[in-house]
Amino acid sequence: MILKQSHHLGRHSILRGQSRSALLMITALMAMVLVVASVNRASADAAGAGRYLIDVPVVELFTSQGCPNCPKADSALATLANKGEVLALSVHVDYWNYNGWADRYSSAENTQRQLQYKDVLEMPYVFTPQFVANGKLILENQALSSFEKTLDMLAIEPNAIVAEIVSQNSQPGVSLNRQPADKSLDVRFVLFDRPMMTVPSAGRNRGKTIVNAHPVSTWLPVHQWQNGSVFLRWPETDSYGTALLVSDPGSREILLSVARLAPTVQ
Repeated sequence: MILKQSHHLGRHSILRGQSRSALLMITALMAMVLVVASVNRASADAAGAGRYLIDVPVVELFTSQGCPNCPKADSALATLANKGEVLALSVHVDYWNYNGWADRYSSAENTQRQLQYKDVLEMPYVFTPQFVANGKLILENQALSSFEKTLDMLAIEPNAIVAEIVSQNSQPGVSLNRQPADKSLDVRFVLFDRPMMTVPSAGRNRGKTIVNAHPVSTWLPVHQWQNGSVFLRWPETDSYGTALLVSDPGSREILLSVARLAPTVQ
């Protein structure tokens, strides 16, 4: 699906055709740079139960269980998630819910996040499935078919942000340190569920088995961080996973990610 935004989020027109393929062919040529922070990994084991993903690329898939073209992309994201070297997030939009199947993971906030990317990446419209890597690059579905090639696309460069998994007053969290900076950064937590399998009983994907990796359930409020040191306590939640994202408020490029996942059940 391609969604063309009007002046109001609730008013849109659906465009079908070959525009999506043309857009992906152009944007796939963009360079990708992953900004990595220094992390004291030894502290991770002492900061509470759970598994951590630290300094890994963030790949968001804007998808819907009602989108007939999305199941293959969902599977590609699940493959990335299973490798454990990428923070893979399924971000379910709500504009497919009219089609006979209401996606339980969809939300207006997820759709709004995609529309924000549309503006900063200067896209004429949004569509599903759509991969956005580290908040700055649209990836083709085919690019994710090879995990090794995908990681090669995510080059690494140094960053002044230092992150450490720590505990303060018996409260586990993340300590961030950033010395002189010319602007503030956005810091926010996102909650996500464990990989889920769904077989829709209606809609365009009726009877198909859909695997959604780390479907986003909640975006917590954004906080501004200028420089210096700050301790951010992990939110109290029953969610399978929680991720801390540090991003540029203008370009929305994700500069740092730290994720905590529930322990693996043996």
